[in-house]
Amino acid sequence: MKISASYLTLQASHSYIQRDERRESLEAWVGERSNAPTAQISAAGQALSSQASTEQSAIDNATKAAENDPFLLLVKQVLEWLTGKPVKVFTSADWKSGQGTPASAQQVQDTTQAPAQKSAGYGIAYDFHQSHSETETTQVSMQGTVLTADGKSIQLNLSLSMSRSFTSATDISIRAGDARRKDPLVINFGGNAAQLQDGKFSFDLNNDGNRESIAQLAPGSGYLAFDRNGNGRIDNGSELFGPATDSGFGELAALDSDHNGWLDENDNAYSKLSVWQPGADGNGQYGGLQSLAQHQIGALYLGRVATPFALRGSQNSDLGMISASGLYLREDGSTGTLQEVDLSV
Repeated sequence: MKISASYLTLQASHSYIQRDERRESLEAWVGERSNAPTAQISAAGQALSSQASTEQSAIDNATKAAENDPFLLLVKQVLEWLTGKPVKVFTSADWKSGQGTPASAQQVQDTTQAPAQKSAGYGIAYDFHQSHSETETTQVSMQGTVLTADGKSIQLNLSLSMSRSFTSATDISIRAGDARRKDPLVINFGGNAAQLQDGKFSFDLNNDGNRESIAQLAPGSGYLAFDRNGNGRIDNGSELFGPATDSGFGELAALDSDHNGWLDENDNAYSKLSVWQPGADGNGQYGGLQSLAQHQIGALYLGRVATPFALRGSQNSDLGMISASGLYLREDGSTGTLQEVDLSV
């Protein structure tokens, strides 16, 4: 091929975005927890964004750096001083996968008469988050006409796209004393997963005689409940599945009388279960109790898998976390989800 003439246009565009975010919060109290706002150690939600033409190196060993943070070490020492026990700091890397098979009923303590839990008299809630992300994109466009010596005209139209992205994150959460999360079972019939809202309601989740301020469930979900005293309402956390033992699926498995891995009509306790949807009136009783049959729920599977996922408010406040997920069957054969939701109290 012999080129006699050419008319070409070459264009390129490049974009590089780096985003770093860090936030910390600490709340500590002795006696009853006040409603004072949580102290923000660094500006919560403040992010630093920058653009550069050259790639910046990613954060190395972010988890290790966070664990060596002087303030976090101080919090650890305070916890050890208050409890008299050694404290281990866990990060998101320490999550272990959950069991995919239901727990045996013999392995779970029967919590039909769950005792009231004594208040620890103090509480500490510490949260740390640090993240780093990079996105780089280069677009190339080549267009034009090439004329050859033998009279041919060749039209060129070539495009090239290159892109990459990277994200790393470190999350550390410490709860001690009365700040520990409680994980009641939530059944979802209006969506795939449970969600929490900024609105709060007052309820004795710990079954210690004191009401806690708890984030409301979004519409389409409700707490799986067992009205043990038959008074037509849910009085405290002992009538939910999870707050007494931190194992909602385990407590549910204790009711599986035929040990088939499902809670269904073969089990005596099944007809006594209900869905509780506390509402916005502040006393936790709005919406009342509804039977499983009203939602066409036919059977609850007792298996679950660990599904850690943070639930945040509109200002990225810590409302809770989904710790495990399972499923249930409707009468028409369709499925829905059943989840352990760790509520921040």
